[in-house]
Amino acid sequence: MTNTISLLEDLIRIPSYVGNGCDEAAIADFVVATLSELPGNWSVECQPVDGTRKNVYVANSADPEILLTAHLDTVPPSDAWVRDPFVPVREGTRLYGLGAVDMKAGLATILSTLRRCANTDKKIAALFYVGEEYDFCGMKAFASSSTIAPRLIVNPEPTDLLVYRGCRGVLECRFSVEGRAAHSAMGKDGVNAIRVVQGATDDLVRRLAMLPDEGLGVSTVNLAWIRGGLAVGGEIVARSNVVPPFAEAVIEIRIASVLVDEPFVLAILAESIERAGGKTTAADVSFRVGPMVGPSIGNTPFDVFATGDPKATGYFDTQLFVESRGGSAVVCGPGPSAVAHQADEYVDLRDVERLDEALGRLF
Repeated sequence: MTNTISLLEDLIRIPSYVGNGCDEAAIADFVVATLSELPGNWSVECQPVDGTRKNVYVANSADPEILLTAHLDTVPPSDAWVRDPFVPVREGTRLYGLGAVDMKAGLATILSTLRRCANTDKKIAALFYVGEEYDFCGMKAFASSSTIAPRLIVNPEPTDLLVYRGCRGVLECRFSVEGRAAHSAMGKDGVNAIRVVQGATDDLVRRLAMLPDEGLGVSTVNLAWIRGGLAVGGEIVARSNVVPPFAEAVIEIRIASVLVDEPFVLAILAESIERAGGKTTAADVSFRVGPMVGPSIGNTPFDVFATGDPKATGYFDTQLFVESRGGSAVVCGPGPSAVAHQADEYVDLRDVERLDEALGRLF
């Protein structure tokens, strides 16, 4: 455990957010240097992803049965930090620092376990990858090129030591609607584009409710952003005496069913908009990642922890690998998850100790 905390402190000292001239290159180099201490039967490879950004992969077998994963990046530090985000500070059972819980504690635990249990007879691999907090570029690159097919994939993302074997997917869509302007006193002569957007969103919610998944529940829709009004000189302005003929919106769907894809969503929106008298002038799905529903692989060291509800958690990009290569996933890491991405982020070292023990038993 002392070795794990020391590694975690070293990792916190290395900025690994993306932007302002910073990326994950330095922390990847640190990981490579740490892995170089492993016995000769372990091989370390770097996978270029984008410029200086790279994934790091280590394995003691060409066909590992277990894959451990951890992302190298963090969110950028905000101005709300009171402490120095890159100076680890321990207060009781808390260790403060940017990325402490999300997810440098999980990263440190994997590195520590690899060093401690390097002589295992089990076929093990670990992936340390870039871009999880931004665009999933690291996991996408690995999943699309990898030929391994492990039976178990372990991801120690912050979950408060709850075990998740699945998660809902995510789809983001931006669309715009053309209605018909009219004097507000004669609203029946117009088509209110803002109301058409709301109606199309409501119709989508109703259709998604018809496709529940036993484990992941019902797909949900968040109407995240909307604007509408009258186009004047290239600007959208508010005119209270005019039925708004234009609106655009961004929605996010948390996908429970594999049937919910880009054509499905765009078709429902288009049908609803046309039925309401409007016209779809633009519609684009910026990204979609599917849901992950994984069966239990049987007894694992993580069975000592409680099971989390996949309907009440976010997306884990482990899904990208499972979708491409198969296998069963276990997502379980320290907490408190509620402070991830927050100023003065910290990790509970008691959780780190329990995770350390579970990973050790996995070897």
